[in-house]
Amino acid sequence: MRSNDYAPGTVGRVIVILRYLFNLACKWNALGANENPAAGIPVPPDVQRNRFLDKFESKKLVEVLVRDENQVAAKAILLLLLTGARRNEITHARWEHVDLETSTLFVPLSKSGKSRYVILNADAVAVLRSIPRLPGNPFVFPSPVTSRPCASLYFPWQRIRTKAGLEDVRLHDLRALVCKRTRKWPGAVLPTRFALLAVLSNEKPPAVSRRGLLFTHPRSRDQG
Repeated sequence: MRSNDYAPGTVGRVIVILRYLFNLACKWNALGANENPAAGIPVPPDVQRNRFLDKFESKKLVEVLVRDENQVAAKAILLLLLTGARRNEITHARWEHVDLETSTLFVPLSKSGKSRYVILNADAVAVLRSIPRLPGNPFVFPSPVTSRPCASLYFPWQRIRTKAGLEDVRLHDLRALVCKRTRKWPGAVLPTRFALLAVLSNEKPPAVSRRGLLFTHPRSRDQG
């Protein structure tokens, strides 16, 4: 695999799977196996990298998303760009967990195994308001074929990133982009006219006070 230029992460995952399979074969005495031939194969270190978009690439991506033929997938990807949420947190979102009054999306079970809230800026709220609700369907982004959440955004993303000239950008890079921006203003939720600017620009939005950036948990607003 290395000679065929497979990424170190891919090679490592294949080795781990092979080790697991041979361990099971040894445990079950299958095929006469009594040792794991993959045990001595070194796992190459995974190369961690994030591809950050500049403001011009981000704007181009938004333009392509707005015009894409699959608006269910396009709006899901746009929310990834606006919120920094994980893919499944958006694609499996239910209307019952969307609160447009407090600008939050409730995630019952996150990757950490706990529930959490995804903060929705004004542009994310506008995107959600533009999505028609299908009678009897609880999902925000149901597949037009199965009426269930899309198992993957792979094919729409391949088309969209190619049209935007961003072939080397992964969906996960959109999350990294938002995290990079919000680290400049921890805990911040930006006002309406600056929300999208915060994602698309390297510059801090003008005339925004620190007080105006503080976010209050939706349940604590009534207590203050």
